[in-house]
Amino acid sequence: MTRPAGSGPARTPRPRRRRRLRGAAGVVVVLVVWALLTETGVLDTQNLPTIPAVLSALGDSATDILASLGTTLEAMFIGLVVATCGSRSASPRSWSPTTSARRSISATASW
Repeated sequence: MTRPAGSGPARTPRPRRRRRLRGAAGVVVVLVVWALLTETGVLDTQNLPTIPAVLSALGDSATDILASLGTTLEAMFIGLVVATCGSRSASPRSWSPTTSARRSISATASW
């Protein structure tokens, strides 16, 4: 299908796909090399555990990780609410970074 003249540049999704494919291939290569080096005994599993051992440990601690993530998101949300409510009571002039910089300079200069 041809595009009408003047309709803008044609979209080329191929470079994006290639980048994603290269990224995925890089991850696969690292995992394969890791598996080969640990399973053949080239690397000691005391220093670098096998992939199944890492996945098992991750599965064992999944509930702790999710609980910590929930606590972090809750604290972030509370902080966002406090910051939003607190900023509404302040004047819009105090939001400017240049205003706060001028205040700190003038306070230092008058000292």
